[in-house]
Amino acid sequence: MNKGMPIVVIPSKLDPCNSIGIVRGFWSVDFVDRLLNSVISWRPIVSKNSKREVANLSNQHKYNSRIVGAIKGFNKASYRIPDLNNNTITSAMYRYSVPGQEYQWHEDLIYNLQMLKNWERIRRYSAVVMLNDPDDYVGADLQIEGFKNPIKLQKGDLLIYTALHAHRITPLISGTRAVYCAWLESRHYAHTLEVQ
Repeated sequence: MNKGMPIVVIPSKLDPCNSIGIVRGFWSVDFVDRLLNSVISWRPIVSKNSKREVANLSNQHKYNSRIVGAIKGFNKASYRIPDLNNNTITSAMYRYSVPGQEYQWHEDLIYNLQMLKNWERIRRYSAVVMLNDPDDYVGADLQIEGFKNPIKLQKGDLLIYTALHAHRITPLISGTRAVYCAWLESRHYAHTLEVQ
């Protein structure tokens, strides 16, 4: 893994307050290939707004500490959300390999009803590491609200955006698209707020 790679902050041309961060070559191609080869199996996930596969991967947590550092660097350079020291990170590896697999428009802020009910911790940032080259697939483009064009990443690149960004993966046409996703959660500002 390459250390000390610069974070490029890219503001939206449609909304200058809206920005994303990209770290080129965050993980080396060799590291990504070893990670993909360590996948035990892929399990399909089908919901009303998503069709994709999730990896059965051991020791997933060991990849997350460096991602947390990159997220904190992006936060310092852009949004400056306070209290990111009291955080938790969750992660998953996803694959789109069957034509038509997609993930419709959504936000990552709250991912289950228990989280909404307790309202103590929310996702602050989402991070995506691309695990293959853009030439490996057609379709399955990452579109982020406020950005006119799909976000194209090379194998090993890291993308960071706030969990409030609405985004989607367009339907896969052919090939395979794989990503490692991580979400940084922290305490909500109004953690004492009661949700009725």
